[in-house]
Amino acid sequence: MKKSIYSLFVVVFNAITFGCNSDQPTVEINNPELLSRSKSLALEYSSTLKNNLKAAIVSDGVEGAIEFCSLHAVPITDSISKINTVEFKRVSHKNRNPYNKANATELQLIDDYITNHSKAPRLFKKGSENLFYAPIYMDIPLCLNCHGNVDQHITSPVQEKLNTLYPNDQATGFKHGEIRGLLKIIYSKN
Repeated sequence: MKKSIYSLFVVVFNAITFGCNSDQPTVEINNPELLSRSKSLALEYSSTLKNNLKAAIVSDGVEGAIEFCSLHAVPITDSISKINTVEFKRVSHKNRNPYNKANATELQLIDDYITNHSKAPRLFKKGSENLFYAPIYMDIPLCLNCHGNVDQHITSPVQEKLNTLYPNDQATGFKHGEIRGLLKIIYSKN
């Protein structure tokens, strides 16, 4: 009986102490080569997304661009990720898509960018992953048509489309120059 209780204790202790990999610390690293590669990939990613979004606005207006984003932003992201053997993700403290909700570490990083008004990308290591983060700022006035203040920047038809496609939307109320979130590139070692 004592041996069974001891075995159970060891199993529970190990599960608590060494359980999920998600509690590994995130440590900032300095790797100029990886930083340079990440900046190039980030530029490719953001250019692709912005060009597709601009084409959707020209073709179907702001409401059409919202529809485009809801249907194509994640597949475009996945496609670019697959081609470059990395994972791209956008995360935010005020997310539109629940998939883009920032975790606790990312929220702290966003707060740090807000406090320091920095635009410098940063690299981190967490377990076997290298993580690149670059701030996304509301530096294009056109972005306020979907992410600005309701009734000031966002028209009623746009708000209706947002309510339909994103009923739990938190990604409005931004001002020009504010941080919208982070672009994240995940380098996993398999």
